[in-house]
Amino acid sequence: MPVRSELTITPAVAALGGTNIGTAVPANHHRYVYSIKTENQFAGPNDLTMSIAAGNLDVISHLAAGDMREDPEVLLENSLPLYILEAADQLVGTPSAGDCFVRISFVDSPD
Repeated sequence: MPVRSELTITPAVAALGGTNIGTAVPANHHRYVYSIKTENQFAGPNDLTMSIAAGNLDVISHLAAGDMREDPEVLLENSLPLYILEAADQLVGTPSAGDCFVRISFVDSPD
């Protein structure tokens, strides 16, 4: 369960070729990503692939410039994490056509 005061909020601009979103997960920790907000900066359709070295986690589709997605729309105290990352994992955002703003909210927790 996320406690809002304990969430770390990390913004980034995902660019072609892939962009690290935040830092790698610290040793002996798990990262619980509770929310993600994206906004297409490209003047057309743009699919944002969220991934780690082990593979793709999610594809977030945008139809036009300024198109925004937020998951979940409302973060509650009983919300489950969208992604659970292992120690040393690095979240990467890779758009299909052009830049995309990304903001994640997460908690790093010791094993």
